[in-house]
Amino acid sequence: MFNFFLRNNNDIDHIIPVAWKIAQSANEVHLIITTHPAYRRVYRLDYLSRNANIYIHHILDFLPIKATMRMQILREVIKNKTPNEINFPDVWNDCCVRFSLYENIIKSLFLNRNAIACFDWITTPFVCTFLKILKKLSIKCISLPHGITVFTNKLVGKDMINYASIEKKGEKNNLYDYVVVPNNYGKDRLIGTLPQEKIQVLGSARYCREWRHILSSATTLPPVNIANDAKLKVAFFLRDYGYDIFWEEVLRTYQLIIQFPGVHLIVKHHPRSVGQQHLMRLYPALFSLKAPNLTILSDEGSSVPLVEWADLIVDSGTSITIDGALRGKPVLCLEYLHPNRTVMAENIRNCDIQTRDQLYNWIEFFLENKQFEFYGEELQNLESLWINNYDVDVLGRYSSFLNNVAAGNILKF
Repeated sequence: MFNFFLRNNNDIDHIIPVAWKIAQSANEVHLIITTHPAYRRVYRLDYLSRNANIYIHHILDFLPIKATMRMQILREVIKNKTPNEINFPDVWNDCCVRFSLYENIIKSLFLNRNAIACFDWITTPFVCTFLKILKKLSIKCISLPHGITVFTNKLVGKDMINYASIEKKGEKNNLYDYVVVPNNYGKDRLIGTLPQEKIQVLGSARYCREWRHILSSATTLPPVNIANDAKLKVAFFLRDYGYDIFWEEVLRTYQLIIQFPGVHLIVKHHPRSVGQQHLMRLYPALFSLKAPNLTILSDEGSSVPLVEWADLIVDSGTSITIDGALRGKPVLCLEYLHPNRTVMAENIRNCDIQTRDQLYNWIEFFLENKQFEFYGEELQNLESLWINNYDVDVLGRYSSFLNNVAAGNILKF
């Protein structure tokens, strides 16, 4: 039995391909949403729910009957707020302690001692308490990727000025039996904070070819109907407020792009920006700038249709742009917007945008040369080391690893 605990869009995206693959071999798979109930309705989970071996729950489903009325109050609080407006780690940890929710979940999902628990890269009080209880029961706990490492450097957070915070995170990660990373960029961040035998490099389940083919063939997404007649359709994906972004320069980038006749720019803000209200207050024009060839989206819908819509993608250091690159669409990594170094810019020369001049020249060029072959062998090489970890059977590798862990075997991949 395999139990996957999910929080939000990112880990849903990156973990459900693993859950799907595990279920293909007749394993019983449980997906438990631990945050806002609205996440049960995302289209990827809708697809997985058609599989007879997959069961989707919300953490409130494991509520003791005697506490139902008290927890109804929490339901009402959640119902009237968006997923970004509640500090879920604190809420759930408090509720689990007060209503014996830990005990109920463990009794429901871990009676089979061959069961394993899979979380994403998370070490909140809720998860740490859970891990400690499961460790006493000798139940294996795995940390699966919340995303893919998009930066080559380590000090990526807004206030990270030394390595102490990384080391502290490593101490909590040690509660897991294994921590899985997609590639060696992720492994490099963990070396020195965890025993090396706990680090497993398995590739990116989200961006591997097998899962991308399944997503494109098995799910139907609404098309983007904005400015489909534009000469050059540009999508701009923003990181969340927790990263050190030069927001004044982001606004100038809007203005640089939309000055070109024939261009339509759609800006997509990060879907889980916990500081978005703060960002709106400090830089209101990021959300309210008006121009006939500019559309600004906050948290409306999936980013994947926007990738499909775009002729050109500009990026501030997000992972969704990988989808565009793997479809052959040019991605311009605007390195001048942040203090980090993106993997794509490091490995693909054309993606590396260090100045406004470079961006300006590319926009001008693509208005007349949309069919330009932007990528060469650089992209294939990057896919091999960054996405596949040198072997295209990524989901098979995840399935083999987790099945062996559940069986009590120890393998190194």
